[in-house]
Amino acid sequence: MSPAEERAYVEGERAAHVAMLKTCLSHLDVGHTDGLDKGKARWLLEREAMIAQLRIACRALGVPADFEPQEFLPDVLEKRVMRKVNEMIVKLDQHAAT
Repeated sequence: MSPAEERAYVEGERAAHVAMLKTCLSHLDVGHTDGLDKGKARWLLEREAMIAQLRIACRALGVPADFEPQEFLPDVLEKRVMRKVNEMIVKLDQHAAT
């Protein structure tokens, strides 16, 4: 399996786990969760969705999307996505000035 195939497999597996968690949460009655903190579970779902979207943005911009899921997401956004976006803006400004 190539590294790209392995990454796709791992991302697909994570997506499947997130889908299962969403299904489980949808069947839980808020009043009968036996101590389950649904807020934390929803936060986890949001984080997983953000990771998936950041990877899509990275690939669209041509920057590495191989960050670890536990990385601090604002750092990933700043160091990968925004750095590239800012470079693109500078190039556009330079082009417009000519």
